[in-house]
Amino acid sequence: MDAYNVTTSTAVIRWQPLKRTESVFDFTGYRVNLKSERDTSRVTLVNTNVSSMFFDGLHTFTNYCVTVEPLTVLASTWAEDCHEFVTEDDGKTT
Repeated sequence: MDAYNVTTSTAVIRWQPLKRTESVFDFTGYRVNLKSERDTSRVTLVNTNVSSMFFDGLHTFTNYCVTVEPLTVLASTWAEDCHEFVTEDDGKTT
């Protein structure tokens, strides 16, 4: 998983799609969880054909953690390790 096109308030998260042979049960999609100390957690469910997400409205110069969890009809399969990234600084001084 990686974060790219990270700006002061946006980021794109991309992950390696799960192969159908990696799950015993029918694979139904992903649970994508984005969180930081300054934001409430954002959880989004996406289809199996999705392998990236665009996030906007992020806080400037903030550490974020994103996890992608494959889902089956019974439950989640496993949670991928947290991938951390930092939004850019806007260059303003307070």
